[in-house]
Amino acid sequence: SFNWASIAHSIGTVSSEKQNDMDLTRIGYSKRGKSRLTGKNKTTDEFIFATKNQFGNNKADRITGFSSKDGDTLQLDKDSFPGLNKIRFRSTASIDQFNKEMERDSSMIYFQPSGELYFDANGRQPGLGDDRQSGLFAILNDGPALSGSDIAMI
Repeated sequence: SFNWASIAHSIGTVSSEKQNDMDLTRIGYSKRGKSRLTGKNKTTDEFIFATKNQFGNNKADRITGFSSKDGDTLQLDKDSFPGLNKIRFRSTASIDQFNKEMERDSSMIYFQPSGELYFDANGRQPGLGDDRQSGLFAILNDGPALSGSDIAMI
């Protein structure tokens, strides 16, 4: 597995030749334990999740400033999300909708009212799967709009 963390410090911010904010791509890396990741307004931010066993309330990262409009994305390392081979994203607005999605073939479930993003590893089985390998992994402050195109596998 590629070690994204080893290049995190050497990459920092990647930019094009033009130096206005919309030409910058900022990269934020999830780490072991809770992290706070912050996006910058009018800048494309990539939030990379490449650390194994980072699920649950005590490990979920909090993301501030996520904006689909700015081109921000969540990048998920396949090795850190066991069994993830396709993003099947569903956004929910109520607990009832969320509970129904946990029994459908969704791999990513977003509970927009609280900004919570979950990895559902067990497909149509009830629940989210093994809590060491699936569950809550990110909380997007203020519950911004999020779609499947904002999430990619790396």
